[in-house]
Amino acid sequence: DLIKQNINQKKNTFLDKENISRDIVLIKNIYKTKGFKFINVVTSTEKFADDRVNLIYTINEGKQNKIKVIKFVGNTSYSDKYLSSLINTKSLKFYNLFSSGSNLNDKNFLFDKNKILTFYKNKGFFDAKVNYDISKISSNSHKLTFFIDEGNRTKINDVIISLNNSD
Repeated sequence: DLIKQNINQKKNTFLDKENISRDIVLIKNIYKTKGFKFINVVTSTEKFADDRVNLIYTINEGKQNKIKVIKFVGNTSYSDKYLSSLINTKSLKFYNLFSSGSNLNDKNFLFDKNKILTFYKNKGFFDAKVNYDISKISSNSHKLTFFIDEGNRTKINDVIISLNNSD
């Protein structure tokens, strides 16, 4: 339904190669957000009448890629469990057969990276740096590693209030 609602080439319109090309890109992007990295889309037509055709999008999804493990490296001030609670990406749980884990989606990882960085900066780690890496574990499962350089924490040593009385 999501694809049908968003494609450019609609029913009862003229066949347009540019719309079809944009639709293929759109379909691939929708599938990529769902963890399908090796998606293939092919179009074909089927003659319906002298001046009408059916447009067919054939989609080969491939295997859905998931995050199986999430690791944090370099964090000393906050636990892995706490940092994991901050991010949206979740790992597959080996003890829960119904756990789905997060899809392999770079935009989510970038969002999580920025979320961790903002958290550290709000806690006084103004020089903190956060990066991430994805590594393949098996054909469709991956490990997400966040590399954290906390830097030094800035603390207030003293508070001085100076009043100027002009009475």
